[in-house]
Amino acid sequence: DNFINEYGQLAVRWYRPSLGVALLRAFADTKKNISFNYRRRVDEVINYATCAYKKTDSWDWEDVDFTYNGFYINQNATSITNYKRIAQNFTSRWYSASAAHVAFFIDRLIDRYGSPPYIVDFETGSDAFFSKIGDYIQVTDSKAGMTGQLCQIMRLQKNFSNRPVSARIEAVT
Repeated sequence: DNFINEYGQLAVRWYRPSLGVALLRAFADTKKNISFNYRRRVDEVINYATCAYKKTDSWDWEDVDFTYNGFYINQNATSITNYKRIAQNFTSRWYSASAAHVAFFIDRLIDRYGSPPYIVDFETGSDAFFSKIGDYIQVTDSKAGMTGQLCQIMRLQKNFSNRPVSARIEAVT
């Protein structure tokens, strides 16, 4: 009776006390983390980015000759020296006389990906079952020299058929 829901389907009930939302869930090798790996890939670097956008508020009747007359560029000179120039080009059809919307996007892109991000991959226990893609977590692994590294989950595979149950997390710093 405990394993059947109101629709006659197999179901498992978990007790989760409602003590508020935890800001960060911590995963450490001293707890349940196993098979920890991390990597840094230079092909994930973006150290030069451009964005063409609509700077004037004149609009053609037809969308045939759409004119991008604004151009925003940002770069990370240190990253270009270390990894060579790795560029990404964007376009935005939004109108902005000040380029604020593209500056916000491009500046954060360069800040985040100016150096190769750490990508951590590990398997853990049932403490990851309430985590979801996009959540921020803290990762600690003594062998890798990581202590409380802030990461964002980008892949999460939950395996309920393993005994004990497990979850594989891939996260980026």
